[in-house]
Amino acid sequence: MRYLIIALVLIFFSLSQAQSEFQALAGPFVVSRVIDAKTLELSAGDQTSEVKLLGIATPKKGDEAACALYGSQALDFTSDLLLEKEVWLEFDLFEADDPSIMLAYVYLANDQGNWHYDPQQFVQINEQLLLNGLAEPMFDTPIMRYEDQFLLAMQKAKNNGLGIWAEPDAINLNCMQP
Repeated sequence: MRYLIIALVLIFFSLSQAQSEFQALAGPFVVSRVIDAKTLELSAGDQTSEVKLLGIATPKKGDEAACALYGSQALDFTSDLLLEKEVWLEFDLFEADDPSIMLAYVYLANDQGNWHYDPQQFVQINEQLLLNGLAEPMFDTPIMRYEDQFLLAMQKAKNNGLGIWAEPDAINLNCMQP
């Protein structure tokens, strides 16, 4: 029993240490292209990289009318908000299946933002897509840093009938892009 408690304390400590390592934001990077609603091409100088927004699935454009409509809305929302703007990245414990693509939470500086990283305030784009009903949470592992916030954001969009939640029966799982 004693060893079990020690093991649990060590696991908790290592997880809290790992979480604290990711509190700093990397950036700024310029969004040079919006590939789809959750995939961005970022540039820093003459270097470019792709980043996917972590923890969400967005509608992809498809043959079904609802897929095309909400996929276009999500793409337009991301493009309008981010194209040619500076963003900052926060990484989590995950790595992409494709090593050329980074997975991150993406932030845009905004004086009204509710995410505070001294000395600035930001909006988190992953959360903004959820709040506007243009994404749903996607949890790849049992430990997800912003799971509670993402579920709350989705619930707010559902309650207000926004985006994909305006016609919840019109969207099927084939429409969502992980």
